[in-house]
Amino acid sequence: MRTLLLLSLALVACRPPAIETPRPPHIDSFAVSKTSTVAGETLTLSWRVSNATDLELREATLGTLEVPATQFEGSIEVKPTVNSVFVLTVRSRGGTDARALPVTVGAAPGPTSFVALPPVIGGGDVTTLVWTAPSARRVSLRAGSTELDTGGQLTAGAVTVRPLQDTTYALDVDGEVHEVRVTVQPAILEFTASARAIEVDGFITLSWRTAGATEVRLTGGIPVTSFVPDSGFSERLSTPGVVRYELVAEKGNERMTRTLEVLVGIDLAVTRLAMPGVAARGGTYGLRWDTIAADTIEVRVDGVNVFTTSTPSRVSSGSTSIPTPGDDFEVEFIAIDSRGPRVSRRTRVDVVGIPTSVTLSASPTTVNAGDAVTLSWSSPDSRHVRIVDGDGQPVSSVSGIAAENGSTTVHPPHDGTTYRIAADNLLGSTPVTASATVVVTGTPLDVVQSPRTAVSGGRLDVVANEPQAVLVGFPHHQVLEAARSEFVDISSTGQALDIVNSPGVAAVTPGFDTWLWGEKQPAQLVVSRAGWMAFGAPQVNVVNDVALPSSLAPRRLIAPFFDDLRMTSSSSIWWQVVGDAPNERLIVQWSRMQIGTDASTELTFQAHVHQNGSVSFHYDTMRLPTLYTGFVIGLQDAFAQRAVTSDFVPVDDTALYFFSPLSSSAPLTAARRTTWGGFVQKNGVSALISRASKVVGLPEDLAVTEVMSRPRVTDGQYIELLNRTAAPLELSGWSLGGSFTFPSGFTLPVDTPVVVGASMNAAENDDAGVALAWSNFSLDGGAFFFGVNDAGVHIATSSDAGVARVIEPGITTCDAQTTYGNATPLQLGNPGVNAGCGFGYRAHAIPANFVDVSDGGTALVVNATVDALTVPIALGSSPLPRVFGAQLGVVSMSVDGFLVPGSTTAINGENKTSAMNLAEPRGVIAPFWDDLQVAPGGGLFWKFIAAPEAHWIFQWHHVRHLNTQPADDLNFEVKLFANGVIEYHYAEMRSGTFAGYGEGREATVWLERGDAGVALVESINAPLVRSRTALRFTPQ
Repeated sequence: MRTLLLLSLALVACRPPAIETPRPPHIDSFAVSKTSTVAGETLTLSWRVSNATDLELREATLGTLEVPATQFEGSIEVKPTVNSVFVLTVRSRGGTDARALPVTVGAAPGPTSFVALPPVIGGGDVTTLVWTAPSARRVSLRAGSTELDTGGQLTAGAVTVRPLQDTTYALDVDGEVHEVRVTVQPAILEFTASARAIEVDGFITLSWRTAGATEVRLTGGIPVTSFVPDSGFSERLSTPGVVRYELVAEKGNERMTRTLEVLVGIDLAVTRLAMPGVAARGGTYGLRWDTIAADTIEVRVDGVNVFTTSTPSRVSSGSTSIPTPGDDFEVEFIAIDSRGPRVSRRTRVDVVGIPTSVTLSASPTTVNAGDAVTLSWSSPDSRHVRIVDGDGQPVSSVSGIAAENGSTTVHPPHDGTTYRIAADNLLGSTPVTASATVVVTGTPLDVVQSPRTAVSGGRLDVVANEPQAVLVGFPHHQVLEAARSEFVDISSTGQALDIVNSPGVAAVTPGFDTWLWGEKQPAQLVVSRAGWMAFGAPQVNVVNDVALPSSLAPRRLIAPFFDDLRMTSSSSIWWQVVGDAPNERLIVQWSRMQIGTDASTELTFQAHVHQNGSVSFHYDTMRLPTLYTGFVIGLQDAFAQRAVTSDFVPVDDTALYFFSPLSSSAPLTAARRTTWGGFVQKNGVSALISRASKVVGLPEDLAVTEVMSRPRVTDGQYIELLNRTAAPLELSGWSLGGSFTFPSGFTLPVDTPVVVGASMNAAENDDAGVALAWSNFSLDGGAFFFGVNDAGVHIATSSDAGVARVIEPGITTCDAQTTYGNATPLQLGNPGVNAGCGFGYRAHAIPANFVDVSDGGTALVVNATVDALTVPIALGSSPLPRVFGAQLGVVSMSVDGFLVPGSTTAINGENKTSAMNLAEPRGVIAPFWDDLQVAPGGGLFWKFIAAPEAHWIFQWHHVRHLNTQPADDLNFEVKLFANGVIEYHYAEMRSGTFAGYGEGREATVWLERGDAGVALVESINAPLVRSRTALRFTPQ
């Protein structure tokens, strides 16, 4: 039952406690060098003001002049061309002040003028009435029947006013009246409740004060009700819960809205309290709090009240600071409910200085692998120490007075482990550091990858090198489900994230170290209301869940419940680091979230990220729609190439565990150009493993370059393999056709074709140079499989007798034209020779050597946002570069990331994905062919380098994928050499969005031969481009 009382309230301003009233600002002087001038003459305006917080200088009709808002004494030159009025306005918390200076341009002053600056204001804002009245003898100013004080200003003046409704002002100059009307837009100046919390069946009274409104509407506890602008409302509230009122002030189509919540039958609670246990000697001590149902906050130091507030906004969420006492002290925080209850929290505060030194020692300093070492430290005035090993892995952390002196036991993971300590006072002091090194003998803990070389997209297994060792944090696919969660509510101990529905994300730096996917995660963590978080991600919210892995989702994604979750008035998101190293754990908690607009849903859950790389999700309350599956749960890596997901539908008090410990091998997904890792643990020793994947793409890294399937000799079948990487490749465990397995230790050298065939006998294989003979395999089946662990490629064979088919990486195939051996007739093939089907180049990775020519090179485009442009460049008489054997006198450079031999202005922002596409441009040299544009501050540059080898550099400097926001930052170049070598070098290739354009997801990287419709491909629309890498094409 409710009883409604409609009141017509005359609002009385509540007197605040006796405090010092802010002094009003004052214009001490405002002058112009001449009040009468000719058009274009330079005049000087000068001023001096006091007690102001900001100022504004403007000409009445031309607008604001460029003067710093805090330049309280100064001057500026002006050149008026017509009669002008210069107005100076100053403001502070104590009020406003204004002055006007007229300047006559020409022989005679103009007529009387009267304006409001500005004529339209928001409710509660100030406008300045400005007039010039040459030769006036008497001036008065009125608003209706109320006369305003002109301050004795006569022929020119300025008066600030704050009208609360549309108002017409009248200036009387010697009996002649001039009017100006000020329009006031609606605003809510005050909206308060008689209490923040009441008992069930209690009365609540709402009061408000508006400006500029013609009507006020109130919704919330009652049906929509209209009121006159300044009035009030009371009602009895009988249902427990939160009642949300919305006040709307309107005038025509303009409106302003304010909300207010009243708690009914809800107990007093302190939901957040930051009350540090440490204070800086000679500094200040601060508290922050959030409360529910409190009316007053008090703070006491050693029993003495030092702070009190009853201001609703500060009681609900506030802070205060006090001077730090000279010695340790007790602080008490008290939240008071006017209904009677109170909550008190006390803590003893340690007053400390700034740490100036720290020592760290190890004993013993030489140990066998696995033995214990004691680390000891001393650091006066420190209240926090953190020790990390040589891999950056935290091994100990201590907070409080125990941080001054202490010790811990560690087990050095490998030889030459250097431990580093950082000590501070928990108050932002610069850490003091020290180190100690331990020599370790014996075999350290490690892992072995199987197979030694894996195929991208396939499987690899990681096995520890010691029995009984445990693998922790490796990104394996086994997801454990638990019927009981380890949910630990951190809403009263953690830190709240300032997240609202829009933009829906917030960033925090938790001071927490962990390794996921074999990589140390970035320091910054981005958390989204959409049930995900990601280390190092852009602060862009993504609410549409997608199947993982996906470039449409954040990199390094950790998603306990990825969906379009919304924040309601009772929702919150928290984070906290719990535990001490080496067992620290980051917890992020989503509380009382709602799925979309479905008010029947409510979700509370957590993500736990452990220092050792294991991750778990804990579900407390999961009120989901029936049979609902419109969400994603899982993790993905920094390249959006690998993911581990679960189709588990969480219910109350359940959990999921990812990357949990394994005592046997860990099955991982192999991905080219990524890392993997985790921790190997045994008998207290924990060794960090972080490895570049020994993973190849077929045929990008490892290619079958020639196949002889129907030889003219008995055992003349063979295949030719080429390792295109920068390091030898071990093919132990690889197979041909599933029947022949390469022997243990078989290794392919770099850039040297290796022939595997039916026989190593030269007489039987027609002198094909077979390096390894197969068994239980033949090429008679028309096609064969080449790979490992069921991941690989199927290679077609030729039906022509005595003819080898050349299968060049990434392009078409052709039949060999060169004879070899002694068979009759002679066979056609190039076994052991990198023939390349006559393409003319072979490609391989080299160390990066990016040379920036943006300073000193010739600019084609600079500091302009440009796309869709190709410009021919005449290279002059220097030693000209060669491409496919021909000298180039002209090369054309496109903003879209490619060069074309010869002169063309052809543009094509849509990268080719097949060399058989013969559209222009053709013969493209493409380090990064994409729909690009030059970003502000970027450009296209080229330069000739004479020594040590003559070559030309063509550089794309700060370009981006078209219109990306936040923008990519892509930097790469082509080097063309006089000896025919071509190199692609990549500097910073940073993606500004989740789309990963900087990795080449929509780019073609190749070398195309324009006369044959073929290309040597590095990547097409694949995330394989990396910063600080390089590729060389060598003529053959």
